Amino acid sequence: MLYKIVMILALGVAVTAGVFNEIKVNAHIQEELRLDQVADDKKKEEDAAHNKADQDLNRYRDLRERKDRELTASKQEDQDRAADVVQTQSAERAGQDAMNSAEQERDVTKQSNQDFEDLSMELVEIKRIRTKLPKVERELTTAKKEREIVTNDNQRMRTQIVKLAPAEKKPLMPHGLRGKIVSVDTKYQYVVLDIGTHHGVLTKGELMISRDGSLLGKVKVTRVEDDYSIANVLQDWKADEPLEGDAVIYGGL
Repeated sequence: MLYKIVMILALGVAVTAGVFNEIKVNAHIQEELRLDQVADDKKKEEDAAHNKADQDLNRYRDLRERKDRELTASKQEDQDRAADVVQTQSAERAGQDAMNSAEQERDVTKQSNQDFEDLSMELVEIKRIRTKLPKVERELTTAKKEREIVTNDNQRMRTQIVKLAPAEKKPLMPHGLRGKIVSVDTKYQYVVLDIGTHHGVLTKGELMISRDGSLLGKVKVTRVEDDYSIANVLQDWKADEPLEGDAVIYGGL
């Protein structure tokens, strides 16, 4: 009987220990499950934070790319505006050049018309030439060449006449007489000198033209006043066109 009681008690103790161990195991399992759940929740939070960071980074990249595109577009607009400014300035310069060219052509046309008027051309011919400027220019060039030929022929004839005519006695003027040319008329080939009767200049007196020590021609006095005189340029002696400031020197006979 005692043995049975002992066995029963031992069995009860074993059952009690088993139940206690099972409870302990269950508690351990529940703690492991809780820790796993905490770990899962933490991982989810980390994943969510990581995803949010990725989204923020993507938004930042998109924003930066948009800003870069806007900056590039702004730079392109600035370049386009600068190109427009340059093009506008070029157009303005081209317009000014065209205006200057037109004014020059107008001046040339006026000068051409004046030349034709000097040649006593009829008004109808002048109008026709104005409308056909290229042809007029060619005709003007031809006329100038013909006039040059006539001038050369006249010069040769004058030279022959001078050679055949008796020598004209030249008036004597003071030795070492010097002066300057103060005005030149290239059309009628005369000059104005800054010396006159007060300096000993006489009508028909001849003086040499000098520039930088070189003799360029000779003039013959046609009119004398107190402080100035007028002289014709002698074509037979002319080596170059006289200019204002050139010296005139009396060299004697």
